[in-house]
Amino acid sequence: MTIARSKLRIVPLLNTADLSGGPINLSAGFSIRDITGLLTPETFGIFERTLSEEDRKSLLSWDLAVVHEFRSDLVIGPEEVTSEYMMRFVVAALRWLQPTATTDTWFVQGFLSPKGPIQIPTFSAQPGAAITAPQFSSRPQHIFLEDFETRNGPANPQAFGGVTAFLPEFERIVLDMIGGRDSYIPIVMATRLSEQAYLDFDPRLRLLKRVMALEALFSSDATYGKKALIPRVQKFIGGPTPIYPGTNAPYTVSTTIDDLLTLRNKFAHGDVVPPVFLAAPPDPSVASTNVKSYADVLREASTTMLRVCMLRILQDKLIDTFSDKTKMEQLF
Repeated sequence: MTIARSKLRIVPLLNTADLSGGPINLSAGFSIRDITGLLTPETFGIFERTLSEEDRKSLLSWDLAVVHEFRSDLVIGPEEVTSEYMMRFVVAALRWLQPTATTDTWFVQGFLSPKGPIQIPTFSAQPGAAITAPQFSSRPQHIFLEDFETRNGPANPQAFGGVTAFLPEFERIVLDMIGGRDSYIPIVMATRLSEQAYLDFDPRLRLLKRVMALEALFSSDATYGKKALIPRVQKFIGGPTPIYPGTNAPYTVSTTIDDLLTLRNKFAHGDVVPPVFLAAPPDPSVASTNVKSYADVLREASTTMLRVCMLRILQDKLIDTFSDKTKMEQLF
């Protein structure tokens, strides 16, 4: 006999402004709220001694967070897996809506106690294992935002409310994944590659992974590479779409996508940046510490193109279309 209890999975929102007003209730048990005081030293029980003083202070200082509340019994089972997968999609969508250094790999998960602080579950459903690692991560992975993504300062948490409309789609995808099916592979691959790009310190690999994400969406066995991406991406999000909205920079999807794919091919084949791309300075309106040449502009262009594509797919409910290569090609 199992007894279902309320659990929380908490991921702190990084480089995000304070929340004005009350919590932002999304759907499917997700919300954005201030959790100040919810975590205490007692939260981590016997595992507190495994934390450094710096890590402990960092965890206990969490305030604004994405919270997922769900019900589960005393073990770690399918509900926890569902929560973990859903949180990954939610954090990816938050980043598409508004650049954020938030990472789903920095989290605390535990039972919701009537007294307030949560308790870390320490027993596993795994056969033969009585005690497993506590369900928390003591420090975040670094998120490498591009320079233009950090230009507007802290993210506005109200803008993250847009993820509400995406949650039913994410639930479909996650249930499909847990069921061992591959019905939404292009969307899953594009999302994973997008998120992996933010974890890579090497700017060449960030560009490569983002273009691979676009290829997962727009390529097929019959049409791939430049033949697929140049016409399809332009048609889907518009050739005149600016790479740097809100600036006077002259770069658009149509003026950069051919060069972006040329640079992708160079990196994929173990080659270097073409000298002509390195010699061309960026427009002064977007030049910065890490944007010193046209090659850097192309890296940032890959970020904009992927973000706009993913948001349109989600907002226009095109998950099923892009999960079927025949339907995707009929779109073009």
